[in-house]
Amino acid sequence: MDKFHLMNVRVLPISVIAEKWAEETSDVGRDVIEQELRISILNKRRYDRGLVGLIPHIPAEKVWPPASTRIDQDHIRWFCNKQKNWPLPEFWFGKQIKPRKKPGRPPLNKSAIVQEYELRKANGEAKKEKTAEAKHLAAWFSRTHPSESAPETGTIENWLSEVDPRSPKLPQN
Repeated sequence: MDKFHLMNVRVLPISVIAEKWAEETSDVGRDVIEQELRISILNKRRYDRGLVGLIPHIPAEKVWPPASTRIDQDHIRWFCNKQKNWPLPEFWFGKQIKPRKKPGRPPLNKSAIVQEYELRKANGEAKKEKTAEAKHLAAWFSRTHPSESAPETGTIENWLSEVDPRSPKLPQN
């Protein structure tokens, strides 16, 4: 099947999706993709009933939907979103282009992170090493602002260098 034509197909069997998707990745084999998609059918039924999280006990394979079960692109989008680190399969969705950040433009979360650092420093809680403090602040930001993406540790280190431009060590009060 030609990739262009597959992008126009509304539903495909799990077995075909697994085969084509496995060709795009060296990390996950066809069998694993097929298994995860079959289980995802069970999990989607739970989500549709308002139950979230992992299936408490994965049932025996004999009760899984067969690999011939047809699923649509909406199900794959849901699956990839739920898995978080699974990219959409290019054979069916085309190449996904991630939006680029505008260079040199500080995000709105910079002030929150610098403010938290200043508070930690004033309370004597700041880590001595800049990298360790940046990791702590990234984790803090993820916990306190779950709807926003946390900046990378290196970015936070750069911000800390702006606040206190001395070497890898940070000041302690």
